[in-house]
Amino acid sequence: MAREHARVRAAYHAGWVRRVADEVIFLHPNSERQRSARKAQLLLDELMEGAPEGAPSPQGDEETP
Repeated sequence: MAREHARVRAAYHAGWVRRVADEVIFLHPNSERQRSARKAQLLLDELMEGAPEGAPSPQGDEETP
């Protein structure tokens, strides 16, 4: 049960990070903030690739826990 709760929370927070990074990339073109947001997205993708099987995708519509 604790693992499932952790997976749901991780997916929720990953989705939140991705949405914030997308917003920063859109609002701050050609800036250090944009480069940092893109780096955060790449790191998030790498982290989620290493997630255990059955973990929810960060790109889906997550519900608030």
